[in-house]
Amino acid sequence: MEPCDRKTYSQRLQEAAVRLGKSKRTVRRWLQRWQREGLVAFQTRGRADKGVPRIPPDWQEFILKTYEQGNRGGKRMSVAQVYLQVRLKAQQEGRDDAPGRTTVYNFLSPYVRKQNQSLRSPGWKGSRLVLKTRDGQELAVEFSNQVWQCDHTKLDILLVDETGELLGRPWLTAVADAYSRCWMGFYLGFDAPSSAVVALALRHAILPKRYGPEYGLHHEWGTYGVPKYLYTDSSKDFRSQHLQQIGVQLGFVHQLRRQPADGGIVERLFKTLNTQLLATLPGYTGPNVQERPANAEKDACLMLRDLERLLVRYIVDVYNQTVDARLGDQTRFQRWESGLAEVPQLPTERELDLCL
Repeated sequence: MEPCDRKTYSQRLQEAAVRLGKSKRTVRRWLQRWQREGLVAFQTRGRADKGVPRIPPDWQEFILKTYEQGNRGGKRMSVAQVYLQVRLKAQQEGRDDAPGRTTVYNFLSPYVRKQNQSLRSPGWKGSRLVLKTRDGQELAVEFSNQVWQCDHTKLDILLVDETGELLGRPWLTAVADAYSRCWMGFYLGFDAPSSAVVALALRHAILPKRYGPEYGLHHEWGTYGVPKYLYTDSSKDFRSQHLQQIGVQLGFVHQLRRQPADGGIVERLFKTLNTQLLATLPGYTGPNVQERPANAEKDACLMLRDLERLLVRYIVDVYNQTVDARLGDQTRFQRWESGLAEVPQLPTERELDLCL
């Protein structure tokens, strides 16, 4: 501000710009603001339109409508796909006011967060597992035989008949307790999934299980009872009237899970079975058809009854007797036993015959 010649002023301006880390033009603009308004000119001013989308209303409506319709029911549409629809609409209508990619992302971010919160399973809350049903209910898993999960898988192993003729891969229907992660029961066979197969797996899970010396077991299976909830996906065999009748007769409530990820317990059971047992047996095909072992068909020699005995031995002596890292220092069977709210009450076998 002191009077000086042009050269000296230019030097002072350059020194100020270097010291402030700004351009000389910015320093001159600041100086003019200070001369007009004083120190008030340098107070931080918030944007009057902060938080308000700077997108024309018709574009806002189009973006939101596209995203909601693209994520309705079982459909899924990403924000990138919404932006692509915006570009296509702008090209078709010859408009040059279409919002950019970042603007679309920022506009939809609160809706994306809200959708993710509604889609995500509550999962573990502290030491409790919480499952969400298709109708929006939350099941807090707090004791054994409260919630059972049931699902099917086609096993990655080839079986033969008594003459050595190749039969193919069998189906396994498994029932697992959500609280302890114990394997409660199963049905193994070549029958495709159906309500009858589910009923047979439930019968096996409900009744006490006894096996002869030919199985070579070191422990008893030990688990039995009737669940309060049966938690499954929404495939046709689980939505059958037959299964509803069984639930009414035995006194459990059938609940459909909201999305595939919510069935993680029984899905994890299948994966563990695959890596710990099936991968060690002759005739193992692996989960990938393109990477199937060259000699899988040639090596196949197990019959259905052989696999059934190996499966029972694995469940009773290995899986149920193993400590689950998520459950502390108890084995799965110990957690099931200690987690019983009451002594399981069993229906008679005649009652099960009528239902199953």
